Amino acid sequence: IERLLWEEQHRTRSLDTGAIQRLQYTIDLGIRQPEPIGKTISMCEQMKEMTFSSTSLDTYLTCPLQFYYRYVLRLKEKEEISGEVERTDVGTIIHQILYEYFLPLKGKQLTVNDLDSKRLASITDDVFRRYYGKELLGEQFVAKRQVVKHLIEFFDAYQTPVVNNETVVIELLEEKLSADIDGRKFEGKTDRIERRGGKRYILDYKTGSNEKNFSISFKKLNADERSTWSDAVGSVQLPLYMMMYSRTAEIPIDAITPAILFLGKKQLTEKAEMCLFDTDADVVAWYPTLEKIILSLVDEILDIKTPFVPTDDIVNHCPECAFKFICGTQWAAKYTV
Repeated sequence: IERLLWEEQHRTRSLDTGAIQRLQYTIDLGIRQPEPIGKTISMCEQMKEMTFSSTSLDTYLTCPLQFYYRYVLRLKEKEEISGEVERTDVGTIIHQILYEYFLPLKGKQLTVNDLDSKRLASITDDVFRRYYGKELLGEQFVAKRQVVKHLIEFFDAYQTPVVNNETVVIELLEEKLSADIDGRKFEGKTDRIERRGGKRYILDYKTGSNEKNFSISFKKLNADERSTWSDAVGSVQLPLYMMMYSRTAEIPIDAITPAILFLGKKQLTEKAEMCLFDTDADVVAWYPTLEKIILSLVDEILDIKTPFVPTDDIVNHCPECAFKFICGTQWAAKYTV
């Protein structure tokens, strides 16, 4: 730029070329609040063909605007391949290990002798080799050792007491569930369904440990007050699986116990299993409410008069959202504790 100015000064024989102008930009540093997005007829027609999962309904319950970006526009983050062991990779690997371990035991009564740590370690080796190759890097090798240690603890501290106390028969593994209720289509996949005595247990493995993300606070929940749903319902996964399995297997609701197995807990005792309901009376009292909420969420999604609104809790929900830059809520990360 200086060279061009100097050449212009030579040409005009003047130090004041008039070539320099001052520019001033207007910068808005205000906090931006995302705007609701209205629905169109074509959008609603498209959504009528959707099959809803617990993940999609949980997303809508947390933030309808995020549901719009993720499931209507089908936007997603670009996946990058790295040699590091990601948390999602560990979760997928553990699910695969447990599936392969229990598959030969399906349909028979589990005994303590079936819980073989050597076979568990061998299956873990095979699964890690399929994911990362024969020669594991340092981080991958350490992850494998941690997984083996943790799953052996899971067998000893959780699975063994359950087998000793009750008759346990694994009936289904990685079972796909689906249901069509008055034109509303649902789907899901449960990790394990087993029979304990006269009840069916729907078990889903989680490699995390935060029960709040999946529990339901019945004290806060009021089916007739929409504003209570997001705060009271951590996830609709368990009641949705319960609803689908009851219909497909033609089993009464009170004969089903849905539960989460938190494999990420430091101590994998019987307390690692979190049941949705504490008693049979709770099932009778609260299941109809939860089913009503699930069906109402789908109706709300399909209602053209109900726009996709942003979350009520920007500070807690937006910092980890993949669409915060589209909404302009990236500022919320500065306010998280």
